Amino acid sequence: MKATSTDPGFSVGSRNGNTPAPSYIQDVALYNRALTAQEVLAHYQNPPVLQAYKAGANVQVIWFPGGCTLQAAPVVTGTYTNVPSATWPYTVTPSLQELFWRVQQ
Repeated sequence: MKATSTDPGFSVGSRNGNTPAPSYIQDVALYNRALTAQEVLAHYQNPPVLQAYKAGANVQVIWFPGGCTLQAAPVVTGTYTNVPSATWPYTVTPSLQELFWRVQQ
């Protein structure tokens, strides 16, 4: 996610001039290819355990506890590393830097 001080809240894409929606992103997964019907069904039945949502001027990342480790990378295909001392929920101040998260079980 990428944001500046002039960007509207937390949004994806554009809604009528990029008006933010009062919502959050849930069950997000990024793939570098099209999924088969069986993979889509498996994803639906076992959604990811990571959520991101707007919290005031910040973004909070939450994941279901139980031995999971929050990891981050500057590009979605990059090398993911553990986020030091990441506690649940993890608060992030938006910046110009893109950052991608995942949960390692």
